[in-house]
Amino acid sequence: SSRLRLAMAFCSLPLLCVATCDWSCRHAAGETHGILSEVSQRSTSRGGPPWRACEPSPHGHTVVSLGGSNTGGANALETSRTGATRYGRHLDSFGALFSQMLQSNGTRHRLAMRADGGSSPMFAGACASQFVPSNTIAGTVEYLPNIGYVKDDEAETGAIGNILRKLRDIGALAFAINIVSGSARWQRDHRPGSICSRLNASRAFESIVGCMSRARQLRIRDMIVQLARETGAYRIEVDADESPQLFGSDSFHLNQEGHRWVAEQMWAVYKRLPCAPRQLTRAGAGRAGLDNVNRGELYRSATEGSTMCLVGEELLAVVSANATAGFHHVDLNPPEKKTPKMVWEARKPGATLSLCLPMALGVAAQRAERSKAMVEVRGRNMTLPDNQFRLGLGLIMSHAANLPLFGVARVDCTGACKCSCEVADGADCLIDTLSNGTRVTVTDYTRVLIVPRALSAAGAGKADRVGRMCGEGADPTAMCIVRVRNTRVQGARARVAVRSLTFGINDYRTNFKLAASVRRA
Repeated sequence: SSRLRLAMAFCSLPLLCVATCDWSCRHAAGETHGILSEVSQRSTSRGGPPWRACEPSPHGHTVVSLGGSNTGGANALETSRTGATRYGRHLDSFGALFSQMLQSNGTRHRLAMRADGGSSPMFAGACASQFVPSNTIAGTVEYLPNIGYVKDDEAETGAIGNILRKLRDIGALAFAINIVSGSARWQRDHRPGSICSRLNASRAFESIVGCMSRARQLRIRDMIVQLARETGAYRIEVDADESPQLFGSDSFHLNQEGHRWVAEQMWAVYKRLPCAPRQLTRAGAGRAGLDNVNRGELYRSATEGSTMCLVGEELLAVVSANATAGFHHVDLNPPEKKTPKMVWEARKPGATLSLCLPMALGVAAQRAERSKAMVEVRGRNMTLPDNQFRLGLGLIMSHAANLPLFGVARVDCTGACKCSCEVADGADCLIDTLSNGTRVTVTDYTRVLIVPRALSAAGAGKADRVGRMCGEGADPTAMCIVRVRNTRVQGARARVAVRSLTFGINDYRTNFKLAASVRRA
């Protein structure tokens, strides 16, 4: 048919398919090794298409490889019927092989290998800016084999979405690599006598932390596929049932041939990209991408359950311009330092910085329902805490030799929330940012607990004000506006600087990252 001929034409490029002919390409090309490399077209209004780094950059180039044990090159040599696996020396992973191909082609860069066996993407997704530097030219995201066990699929896939959006916004080449475990793995996990086997036919199976199935993994795979399409990421998929020769003994980890195959698909995509414009290379990859942050999309991402982590220039995405006065966006580092340290700083009394933070009310409610369901299965009470959200506000703490002297910050909230600092007496949130210790300047996190509250019936005007403060895409009923103020007293220490924040549901995702305690004035 004409549709099939068109698909064949699109698929004539080796192992490359265009998203608009997904079904036809897969059948026309026969899906060699059961793998599909898929190109999703980028929107030109966003970070723009990815480029090939043909010239050196004054800021250098970075390739980032994020994921679990497959990203790290785990080598499964032998697996018993019960699932016990003997591992050998680590393999050259697809990320390392792709890096070698770039080096051989003359593209000098640094490989940032961020592999953590068994890890969820939630930490990397929450703090994507720390894992994806602005000079990144390419990144791989591989977490599918590790997702689903904690029964928080939306948050885990949302974290992957955060990473893919970060790569897109700085104009980097993004690869979403889905490694699908084979049926043999699940048969071992569900062997007779195991808890997952006993519960496999019951409703409780979907609620037991640690139990997974191939069907659930394929559903999560489809969620990642959709995120790749939305963000313009290239997708490479390897399925152990369709391509067992690319996997080790456990039907879970790629073997060396599998890693080589994935790297070759990445290289096939990269070498067809146009060279980056010279002015973009000289300016430094990713710098202009910060202007492309879509506030409405950030709000949507956060309310879908992804933890928000912003540092430096990224705070621009949540600062309310018309409700901020006296705070200015400045670089704390002197000109001779190559790495900027951007903050929002006030030096004169009477300043206010307003931050618009979207609360994931629907996800919080779902989490409460899941906790109730777990009571039936595990026989213990798992209630949602009263303080449903947690903010870690990164304030600059400095010493007496750093003039003008740093002063006291006061933190409070308005909008559809109320908040308090984590102090024993529940007093006002006052933080003295002048350190009495050694002559160092650091970022310290103040922990703020946030509880949603309904806007009053007479609060239609207030809702309008919240909408105006937080801009397009803001839902006033789910928006918490956190205000940071300095002293109003003339002549007092007035310098306050905000460096970063972490915000999300008050659970393990935000709790373990915010261990610093509040210091009272």
